Amino acid sequence: MLHSRHLNKGTTWRPNDLTDMVYLSCAAAYADFVVCEKHMCDPLQHGLKRTGLPTRIYRHLADAVEAIEAALETPPAPGEPIS
Repeated sequence: MLHSRHLNKGTTWRPNDLTDMVYLSCAAAYADFVVCEKHMCDPLQHGLKRTGLPTRIYRHLADAVEAIEAALETPPAPGEPIS
């Protein structure tokens, strides 16, 4: 993710971008839901698709709230851990 952003000449770096990359990439691997800015959303989704993990990454908090509510209403499948 860092490599692809570094190679993109149109990227405007902000002070918190590197911190976002480190912590949001860790969160995306373990958290049930991640909310982030647009410039982080696309690389995280592509990375998770490559690993085969579900992509529950949202750009807007309202979308994440709807997904969380839907997940809470759906009972877990047999053998699936309760999160």
